[in-house]
Amino acid sequence: MRRLLQWESGSTLVKLQRTESPKQIIPHLKTNDIVVGEQLAQGCFGAVYVVTFIRGVENADAQQLVVKRARCFLQSQANEKIVMDELDDEERLKQQKKQKISFFDLACEAQFLQHLPSHPHIIHLRAILGSPGTFEYGLVFDKLALTLAELVDDKWRTEYANCIGGRRLRWWNNTARMRAFYYQRVRVVAQLASALNHLHQYSIVYRDIKPPNIGFAINKDGSKSSDYRHLQLFDFGCAKELKVKHLIEQPDGYRATPMTGTVGYMAPEVMLNQPYGLSADVFSFAMMMWYIFSLEKPINHNQICSSTAVDDMLYRHKRPCALPILSDALQHLMQQCWVRDRLQRPKFPYVLSVLEAEVASQQLLIAIPGQ
Repeated sequence: MRRLLQWESGSTLVKLQRTESPKQIIPHLKTNDIVVGEQLAQGCFGAVYVVTFIRGVENADAQQLVVKRARCFLQSQANEKIVMDELDDEERLKQQKKQKISFFDLACEAQFLQHLPSHPHIIHLRAILGSPGTFEYGLVFDKLALTLAELVDDKWRTEYANCIGGRRLRWWNNTARMRAFYYQRVRVVAQLASALNHLHQYSIVYRDIKPPNIGFAINKDGSKSSDYRHLQLFDFGCAKELKVKHLIEQPDGYRATPMTGTVGYMAPEVMLNQPYGLSADVFSFAMMMWYIFSLEKPINHNQICSSTAVDDMLYRHKRPCALPILSDALQHLMQQCWVRDRLQRPKFPYVLSVLEAEVASQQLLIAIPGQ
């Protein structure tokens, strides 16, 4: 596992970093430098825990930090180690494979965040704990207020209902509250585009854009903002640096693992085991954009299970319905981003320019000073 932290000297990321900015100095902590508390959340291959004590990290408040570790797949529900001999061969191999993936994803995430120049909308790695390939190994991050999935479920759907008061929401409905709500979401989409544009400058495809992987920072005073102004993209376990040696189809067609990401946001070429590249993120971004403005998943769980909606997207090129709330510019942008032909999708500098223009126009309409 130690080899995972030796970034290739020919890496685009390393070459650009040498010329653009100095390498971030990330503290490496020992196990006695930190006290880890209860589990906060758990994903497919990682788990996040609260921090109750830490030393060796500059300007660190333990209460505002979390540590991410690999999930342990060799445990029972009672949190006791399973004796491997008690498992049949097939189950043992299955659990061992999951464990290796869990360790590998965490080490890869550390690689990206150590070498990637900082960006205001990409989560900042505060420290690394222990040695890769062990259960003590962990990544220390700032605690987030909540994820986009939680924001939509707990707040935005209620705000939507309050805005429309039972009427169908349309973008020209001229109420201050509705305009402010629309502006808030445009700003979130623009910040996400800014983060992805930064990754693409270093030939990194994120590959798992979805609501649970997008969070919002806690204010410096420890409070949670009421309008969640500061987006943070996190969880880089699926991210991949695209290298020339993997290019098999010009342009932007790389040999890469298929079915990486989340169905409903995943680009068709990724699902169909075809060459793909940075444009796969552009498709996923469009589906995320639709989610943010519709407050509904592009494809829900029942549709995924029946496979009808997935087949419609893959083979009949069907996409979610148009959204009346969107301006013509954003509606057109979204449709450009999710076209089936990956070569016809715009790149993020253009996407970001359209969104920044929309943010500026909405600021004028609702008289909010620039942020």
